[in-house]
Amino acid sequence: MKFTKQREALAKKIFSTRSHFSAQDIYESLKDRVQISRATVYRTLNLLVENHIIEEHDFGRGKKFYEFILGLESHNHLICLRCGKIEEFKSDLIEKVVDEIARERNFKVSRYSFNVYGYCSECQKELFKDEKRK
Repeated sequence: MKFTKQREALAKKIFSTRSHFSAQDIYESLKDRVQISRATVYRTLNLLVENHIIEEHDFGRGKKFYEFILGLESHNHLICLRCGKIEEFKSDLIEKVVDEIARERNFKVSRYSFNVYGYCSECQKELFKDEKRK
C-alpha cells in the first residue's frame, strides 16, 4: 500500500491516541485537516489490526473500537453498560490465572484482554437510587 498524506495523518493520530476510539472518531478528527475518506480510514485500521499495531474490540455497543497496542502490556476493561465508559485495569491475579491456563494447555500467550460489563459508580447512583431509599 502507498504511504499517502492521508495515511500519514491517520497513523500520526492513531499512534498518539491512548484511549479507545472508533473509526468514526478518527475520521471526524481528521476530515477538516486532510482530505480523507471513510474507506481509507477503515482499510488502514484493518491493516493495522492485521499487523498487531492496534487491537479491535467489540464492547457490545454496536460498533467496533480500537486501541493502540504496539509495545504495550496486556490489560483488562471495565465497561459501563449505561454510559459506555471504558476503564482499563491490570490485575496480577488475572495474569496468573491466564499464565496457569496457558501452561496447562501448552499455549503461548501473546496478549489477552478481559472485559467486565456492569455499571460505573456514577451510573449506579442513577440506576439504583430508589433501592437506597428503601
